[in-house]
Amino acid sequence: MAHRLPPARLVDRAAHLVEAVRGRRAVHVGFVDSGCWDYHDRFDSWLHAHLDRAAAALVGLDLDEAGVARARELGFAAHAVDCSDPDAVARLGLEPAEVVVAGEVIEHLDASGPFLDGLHALVRPGGRLVVTTPNASGGGPNWESPTARCWVTCAMKSGSNTVSMPRRTSMLYMWMRSGIGTRACST
Repeated sequence: MAHRLPPARLVDRAAHLVEAVRGRRAVHVGFVDSGCWDYHDRFDSWLHAHLDRAAAALVGLDLDEAGVARARELGFAAHAVDCSDPDAVARLGLEPAEVVVAGEVIEHLDASGPFLDGLHALVRPGGRLVVTTPNASGGGPNWESPTARCWVTCAMKSGSNTVSMPRRTSMLYMWMRSGIGTRACST
């Protein structure tokens, strides 16, 4: 069985994500960006801050407890949680959002299926799930998703100290097993 992807279009990641959340209730998964606070402070490059300025309401979710605490000190709504645990996500009591952004997270996971399962409850029916990964080749595919949209750049790079992602077909099959369909592409 062949699964064809729609043609890809080139987008600026940050601008695309800001527009995706503009005026909407959103959740940003993996928002802390550990180790980059000084850089982001200096260059106003923290994606979460840009999303917060555009969204009607934004909640950050991350495993980094210290980063979550710092974000709260800065006035952001944030929770420390493992999104691969649907029960832990449910215990937060968050109302499903119009847009859920999981940026530069999935490539760090050993088991991305449970992570995607954990995100389902965060996206309201008809909402959008936007998943991004670094693009090692500078022109990989992106896909749209389940309850709505899923935007993913698949990084394919091998060797020591590099990120490795499954081939595009492997990623599609993984999403299908998690109940995620493909609707559009961008890169």
